[in-house]
Amino acid sequence: MTCQTIMFPSPLVIAASDTVAQAVRALVSHEMAAAPVVDAEGRLVGVLSEQKLIALLLPKAATFDSFQDISFLGDDVADMASRFAEAADRPAGEIADREAAVAHPDTSLSEALLLIYRRNGVLPVVERESRALLGVVTADRALARILEVR
Repeated sequence: MTCQTIMFPSPLVIAASDTVAQAVRALVSHEMAAAPVVDAEGRLVGVLSEQKLIALLLPKAATFDSFQDISFLGDDVADMASRFAEAADRPAGEIADREAAVAHPDTSLSEALLLIYRRNGVLPVVERESRALLGVVTADRALARILEVR
């Protein structure tokens, strides 16, 4: 079994030119934790995830791995909303994870699951040369397919 057999061929996508606020609305309304970000030609730019968006809400220093306890900050929702407002009009393509793992149509299911496991999100399936987005593989889609076979 390959990625092509289990991918969603028409996933939610975010345009690189969409604002961060538009991207958040799309993710929330579709109840998605992450989505591929594409350029005007449909080529993958990266993946926008809840993790990237949450980082916008936190003080910059809090996102460094050396901080384990930030309770001393005393932030409230208004502080977080203020930080989000600073980024709300930025293009989503600027904050997308450009190092996100990708698969190809012939990538094996085992390899795809390993990538999803390590990266905890959606796995974009792209054409090798053009990086045109063909679909995505998600953990729930893969698990559902495996249960069908059982």
